Amino acid sequence: MAVAVLQVPVLECAASWLQRTPAIYCVRLAQTLVDDYCSLVPGSVQTLKQIFSASPRFCCQFLTAVTTLYDLSCDDLIPPNDLLEMVVSWIFDDPRLTLITFLNTPIAANSPIGFLELTPLTGLIRWCVKSPLAYKRRRKVFLTNGQVSSKIIPKDSSAIVDTDCHALYSKLHLSILQVMMILQGHLTEKNLYGRLGVVLFDHIVPLVEEISKLSEELNPLSASSERSEEH
Repeated sequence: MAVAVLQVPVLECAASWLQRTPAIYCVRLAQTLVDDYCSLVPGSVQTLKQIFSASPRFCCQFLTAVTTLYDLSCDDLIPPNDLLEMVVSWIFDDPRLTLITFLNTPIAANSPIGFLELTPLTGLIRWCVKSPLAYKRRRKVFLTNGQVSSKIIPKDSSAIVDTDCHALYSKLHLSILQVMMILQGHLTEKNLYGRLGVVLFDHIVPLVEEISKLSEELNPLSASSERSEEH
């Protein structure tokens, strides 16, 4: 209701709640909002888009929650097209949106284990680097008993990889680079550049492993050949 009528005080309280609540509950809220505004009623995503101007702080926390939820680990966790378009438009219009929580949190503070990160950057980077493989997996042709059988692709438009979808991820990639430049300037000004991690190494290592696993899944023969050469 607060989203529908743009109740700013409620959205600001929700932003604080998302920052201080275990991630498992945050992603449930994100899932509910996505279901309500991106899936159930066509065109209702326009209502969700409006919170960008009403409460940027809530938008930042929502971005972190939604990129944690949609990690592209399976076909069901590929972000819906409406959600993707909304996220990209927000960040492209204002790259600093992704840094609101980080910039308003004490420098020494670190997110406790099991809570949302201070920025959605890790999740957004995951979207960019995994999306080509994840969409390919959704459309790939399976080999069954030596015969080629095509995986049934849902009729829903979100399952169709078209040029618009690729363009959105390219636009997102550009926006992330802009965020990195803004972040570099901020950290340099605070004399923290090179001393404070925002996208942590421990969060990138699993991403590399995910990409490697997905690559092997899509091209098992090549992966087997590489392993044989190593031995």
